[in-house]
Amino acid sequence: FDLQFQPSLDGIESGNAEAIGGRARQLIADGECDIVLYFPADFSERLEEFRTTLKERADGETAKDDVAQPPRVPAPLLYYNLASEKSQLAYVRMVDLLERWRGAIQRENVELVAPIPEVADDPFEIDTRDLADKEHRDAAIWSKIFPLLLLIWSLTGAFYPAIDLCAGEKERGTLETLLISPAERSEIVWGKLFTVMLFSVVGCLLNILSMCAAGYFIISQLPQIGPPPMISLLWLSIALLPVSALFSALCLALAAFARSSKEGH
Repeated sequence: FDLQFQPSLDGIESGNAEAIGGRARQLIADGECDIVLYFPADFSERLEEFRTTLKERADGETAKDDVAQPPRVPAPLLYYNLASEKSQLAYVRMVDLLERWRGAIQRENVELVAPIPEVADDPFEIDTRDLADKEHRDAAIWSKIFPLLLLIWSLTGAFYPAIDLCAGEKERGTLETLLISPAERSEIVWGKLFTVMLFSVVGCLLNILSMCAAGYFIISQLPQIGPPPMISLLWLSIALLPVSALFSALCLALAAFARSSKEGH
């Protein structure tokens, strides 16, 4: 993945966590980067001081009473956005890279000193910050669930009515009655299509509403996941119309070739 290096972060004072977090949020929100990794200004000096202290303890140049433990290196800050797929992927890769780098430092520290002080194998920790708001985080979770449910239930809602309106009427002998009526063939087809779409849309909405009602008690036990935004139901209903139209047309076309309900299934 691409890396961008900004040594000063546009003049932000080192150690100002709030300003650094605000700048990181802006960079990620503007799409300039997917994650932001910030090293304190004195990180390299503190890391070198850490290694020097370990070496002095190993060589006996410093009394153990003077330096009980080597000074811990300040933690780099890793900012990411859990609501963004690209940010999540970059976060996983960067954490893996930092862990391998820290592991290499640990192995070098083992060679420098013996016996090993308590923090020799853990010189610094990675401090991660999720910049996604709770509302956006919940929306990102539900956006992976609702489209799948929409596809499954809209297809299921169109499947059975389409078979009944085509193969079922052939079995009952009512299809001939429609064909000899004054209605045109195109009107009959459109009527069947809209009927199947109606069942598909209503069935899908009822399934989603019933799932939300039943899942309310489960969601209340999971504080990390909030209820879906109400506006999502509106957008879901709008997206449901073309999806139901597609599945209704496909099911109706395939069911027209079946000579019985059993063959249609």
